[in-house]
Amino acid sequence: MPAYAELAPCDLWKRAEKVVTVDVRAPHEFVGPLGHIEGSRLQPMEFLGEFLRSFPAEKPVVFVCRSGRRSGVACERAVERGLRDVANLVGGMIAWNEAELPIAKQEPISLDGLIEGIVVWLAQVSGLDEEAARTRMDSHLSRAEIRFAAPEASRVERMLASLERELACDAPPPDLRVAFDSFRESLARLGELR
Repeated sequence: MPAYAELAPCDLWKRAEKVVTVDVRAPHEFVGPLGHIEGSRLQPMEFLGEFLRSFPAEKPVVFVCRSGRRSGVACERAVERGLRDVANLVGGMIAWNEAELPIAKQEPISLDGLIEGIVVWLAQVSGLDEEAARTRMDSHLSRAEIRFAAPEASRVERMLASLERELACDAPPPDLRVAFDSFRESLARLGELR
């Protein structure tokens, strides 16, 4: 049994103003397709020790990540450092999105930016480095007759459909639907800006 609480997304949403929400993901994840909880503080895992040394032991803190694993580790470290009111967001930002709770995120400003965001997400969920993810993505871009330079919205939609089908047939990442919904929403917004 962990020495920290576990909160469901709706429970955190109800008490969000009474706790400090700390997101331990990497910066590209914080602004990526899953977004982040409004008002949360970005504190990547590699700098967590510094943060914990200066965080008041009596202040309530909830750690958040993509799926709840890294934030669980952050909770363990926080308890080891003497923090008393520590909780983990069960299911992380995947569960938060599935609960359809409000998120904040940085929207891409161009189709190129959207494609780059998809490459970064693909690298993360597939365990590939960014160059290998870009190569994998290139095959889907080619099928949709897209070059990395000067993509068109209708072709980006075809590329998304191709990539989503392939990922769904493999061992799909748990945030597949949420991420692709986000990518499509961004694509629609970019189309509206033209």
